[in-house]
Amino acid sequence: MSKPKLFYAVALPCLAAGVVFALLTVHRAPSEAPALGASSFQSDRAMADVRQLSRKPRPLGTPAHAEARKWLVSELRTAGYEPEVQETLVSARFAGQRVGARVANVVAKLPGTRKGEGSLLLVAHYDSVAQSPGASDDGSGVAMLLETARALHTLPRPTNDILFLFSDGEELGLLGAHAFVAEHPAAKGVALALNFEARGSRGPVVMYDPSPASLALLSGFASAAARPYGGSFIARLAQFLPNDTDASVFKKAGMAVLAFAFADGIEHYHARTDGVSALDVASLAHGGRMALSLARHFGNADLKALGGTEAVYFDLFGRVLVLYPFAAARGLAVATLLLLIILSVVGLRRKRWTLSALASGLLLPLVSVLASVLFAFLLHALMVRLCGALPLAHLGAPFALCLVLLTVAIVLGAGRAMKTRGGAGATALGAAWFWMGLLMLSAAFAPAMSAFLQWPLLLTVAFGAPWFLSVDDPSPAARLSLFAGLFFALVYATLDLHTIFVATGVGFPAVAAGALALVLSLLAPLWLPLPSLFLRHGPRFGVASALVLSAALGVWTRLSPTVPRADHLAYGLESRWGLASYFTRDAKPDAWVRSALGPEAVHAELPFHRGGGTALMRPAPAAPLAPPEIAVLSDRIVEGKRHLSLALHPGRGARGVRLWDAGGARIWSERLGGKSPRELIRISMEADEKLYRMVLGERGAPVWHMDLWGFGETAMTLDLVVEPVAPLQLHAVSERDGFPAGVSIPPRPASRIPFQDSDVTLVSKRFVL
Repeated sequence: MSKPKLFYAVALPCLAAGVVFALLTVHRAPSEAPALGASSFQSDRAMADVRQLSRKPRPLGTPAHAEARKWLVSELRTAGYEPEVQETLVSARFAGQRVGARVANVVAKLPGTRKGEGSLLLVAHYDSVAQSPGASDDGSGVAMLLETARALHTLPRPTNDILFLFSDGEELGLLGAHAFVAEHPAAKGVALALNFEARGSRGPVVMYDPSPASLALLSGFASAAARPYGGSFIARLAQFLPNDTDASVFKKAGMAVLAFAFADGIEHYHARTDGVSALDVASLAHGGRMALSLARHFGNADLKALGGTEAVYFDLFGRVLVLYPFAAARGLAVATLLLLIILSVVGLRRKRWTLSALASGLLLPLVSVLASVLFAFLLHALMVRLCGALPLAHLGAPFALCLVLLTVAIVLGAGRAMKTRGGAGATALGAAWFWMGLLMLSAAFAPAMSAFLQWPLLLTVAFGAPWFLSVDDPSPAARLSLFAGLFFALVYATLDLHTIFVATGVGFPAVAAGALALVLSLLAPLWLPLPSLFLRHGPRFGVASALVLSAALGVWTRLSPTVPRADHLAYGLESRWGLASYFTRDAKPDAWVRSALGPEAVHAELPFHRGGGTALMRPAPAAPLAPPEIAVLSDRIVEGKRHLSLALHPGRGARGVRLWDAGGARIWSERLGGKSPRELIRISMEADEKLYRMVLGERGAPVWHMDLWGFGETAMTLDLVVEPVAPLQLHAVSERDGFPAGVSIPPRPASRIPFQDSDVTLVSKRFVL
């Protein structure tokens, strides 16, 4: 066997083994350590807490929600605390939404021995979305903190006060966190908040959102957590994702924040399947041990010393957290630039390549990334058509394999075209220069994201330099040095690539595909010298394999309780005329929805959603349901503007009401219970409104709207400032969970689960004020 063939025979299996090891490390939560007495985290007891919480969905304003709060207060009292329930009205404006509710936060305090030095806040929310038991989101977080509270109460008192906040209304817009920050006296003394969330059902608990990402704060996290997972690249990426948590509220309030979540198993996120059976006890135990160890550390730390220099950080297999200041990140980027310049100049003098050949190599990552992003979109569309969106989420690993095969094929095809123009060495070095450009931009404007670019590039260039300068006839030592650099670069990049795929999910595969194509282009020194036969047929094989696997998944995927499909069916009553209907918002209703609607269903105008449009509907018996009510408390003109004070009630049995302007009036502002809404803006109110309406599929001009929840038996007071041109027309739609009594709906098959706003009863009424 020739030396090159022997090199590849050894190198490729070793690289594959390194990738598999990295994936196994980041895919699973660390194995559970045995509990050592009452002062340690008891995962069995925490799992029992999750089981108690997730017996049924607990959205705000429902009996199950009230039962969960009552149980939580009882457990805290049993553990030796004196919990309080903070009940208040709160409203917020964010992402094109206006939402308000009567929230009930549960707050408990473990007093410290030193006063006035700042307190530590541990947070998890106890409400869930309407169609999910919420075992992971966020029953797991509640159980982590409840068990942490039990353990801490058996230990000597900490130096600092430790507060436990079980927030309410998180799923409706972080409302409980808003209320705590705005109104609770203890909020002013909080120096550090630790927020525990879930966006899936398994995987390691990752610290994904620190603020500020200072060396002091991160050093405390690194020293206290036995298995620290997290990276500044992922933290910055998370800021661009549509999900938000209570941590955002605390950051805006000026508190230092560490936010934690496990995110693998996203197919269960906000779904009926988010039950105890889906939750990985190892993830629960990892998060619980994290909460307890950090509470013990920061409960006795100087919380006033958490500021300072911002830092880049990343973990190595959850064992070690590497961190260094932004200044060091910029210095590393400059050092890498100098090394790359020296390597390029030496190669030019030795006539290993030309400037034009290097320039052509710049096209490899550019073409690879753009083509991979495009074909990832196409692959996703194909898979959704073959499998369905929710079943596809359950097929994350096979879909990831399809994505990898397709991306590898694209990069190999681009590399073959580029190699013919500049040769292997020039093409590979040109790709490194593309990375260098991205690294310099990151170091200058977004140092937190630089680690993903910095270390694979530095390892490739530093260890691969002998190969670059002798690419036509590399020595065994040059090959070995190249392999060492690429091995560590690929293993490091795999950690981030896996996290990117988990974070973006199967719904946004283009992000992961683009990142993978970028990494593969940097690994060009390994695969560009392969025989032309491989480069010629490799892309064809990759594309064919991806398509065959996609087709196989589409053919062999069978819907079941473990791989379900989501559908939508609701009941609506227009109270003015007494007209009721069943309707679905599914574009292509499945067999169960069609059987519920019957053959007489027709497309008609939908009066129950402010977005309007048509839906497939059929008449239904009118149930005796109380409609929402609005009473005018006061109506006056002040400085040319109409000031209306209204009392709203959704009707008996309803947990909330959606309210919107149906007449095109101009509503300047709103106050709920005499309080102005809290602002939480991501981009701008205008841009967020457009994005929000795009997601909902709304057409036409924007209208004023507000969703109100958690009424109980008491009305809410809403004050509006309106342009006094014409009577104000408000459309109110109350919402109840489930279908009315006496309404005949066929049982839903076990292979179907309701979509988030399915299985509800809506009662509509229009008011002219």
